[in-house]
Amino acid sequence: MVILAGCIRNANPPMLATADRSGEDDSIIETVGDWDDLDAAISAVNERHALGTVSRRSDDSRAVYHLLDIRSRPITVRFERRSKDIIIEVRVGRFGDPLLARRIARDLALRLEQLYGVETAPLDWAGGS
Repeated sequence: MVILAGCIRNANPPMLATADRSGEDDSIIETVGDWDDLDAAISAVNERHALGTVSRRSDDSRAVYHLLDIRSRPITVRFERRSKDIIIEVRVGRFGDPLLARRIARDLALRLEQLYGVETAPLDWAGGS
């Protein structure tokens, strides 16, 4: 005869916190901005997040930037022009990283807003991520 003795400390352990996966992994933001400031905004965000630009395609109403992070994850940034507004969509990695995608999109929007209507503007991340 075998007797097993023991106790269950917590039959229902707490769930681990995970990133919100309820929607898409993409981050989409609408902001005001000048279309000719896209390169400047990408450059500022590249420096802030340790990214590098691999390629860029654009026309009068759409632009796509392909970036890499320090772990060689591909990042795609899409811009779409709608009159004064610019739609920013970011996708990070093959499997998504919604937190980083949102940070990059917010920082791009912030930099475009800082440059809107002026030739130059100081870089100020105080309002960003």
